[in-house]
Parts: sequence; structure tokens; C-alpha cells
Amino acid sequence: MNAELSKPSDLILTRLLVPPNCIRPSVISDLKSGTNEDDLTMKLSEILLINDFISKHHASGAKAQMIQEDWEWLQLHCALFINSETS
Repeated sequence: MNAELSKPSDLILTRLLVPPNCIRPSVISDLKSGTNEDDLTMKLSEILLINDFISKHHASGAKAQMIQEDWEWLQLHCALFINSETS
């Protein structure tokens, strides 16, 4: 890294790459008829849902503590999407 050109903010992820459907196919369920979504797809859905909660709480003027808790929850789910073995 070049110290003159690099900033700590460059290390913050602002977007996640979404793998194509062929990488995260639906799983056929043995217990019930139909299919279940892949774990990666479910994690991406949770990330989008939490992001939506943060936007709604911010727009409605919710307490900063509530938004901070949502933010930490979002960070956890993003870390689990990248590495599911994260504690």
C-alpha cells in the first residue's frame, strides 16, 4: 500500500459481490415439496432486510442506539456472508 495515496476509508466495504444463481442454486427439499434457497441467498436476503431497517429507522428519526444496534447486526451478517466460520 502506498501511504501517500491510501486512506483507512479505502478498507471499508461499501458493496458486496453477489455470486450468480449457478453458484447458489435452490436446494430440493426432502421433507416438504418444493425447494429451499441456498444459504448464501438467505444470507444476502438478511443483509438486504437489515439494510432496509437501517434506512427506515434513519428516515423516521429513531434513536441513535437503535441504528447502532442495526449497524452492528448488519456488520455481523456481512462478515458471516464472507466467512461463515466467523465467531
